Amino acid sequence: MPCEVCVLTPQQISDILNFDNLPGDPVHPLHEAAGWQSLIDKDGWTVQMIADRIGKSIGYVYKRLLVAGMIEDAKTRVRRRGDHLRPRGTNRTRQDP
Repeated sequence: MPCEVCVLTPQQISDILNFDNLPGDPVHPLHEAAGWQSLIDKDGWTVQMIADRIGKSIGYVYKRLLVAGMIEDAKTRVRRRGDHLRPRGTNRTRQDP
């Protein structure tokens, strides 16, 4: 299998981990939230910068960031339910852009 070896800065690695997988397999909301929180805490990103980078609304990013701050019991429940973050029994027909 062909591959390319290159030296990356910590910022480049963070960028790849947080954004380059978006077109491929979906990232679990807990992992997405943790990655974005790290960008904010360690690399000085803003919610607006993340929203612009992923092409989603600021509200979408804030909702995901709320996941990063959940207590561990709640995170465990989200992990068990898969990628669903809305309460059971709710019907959401509109999708966030």
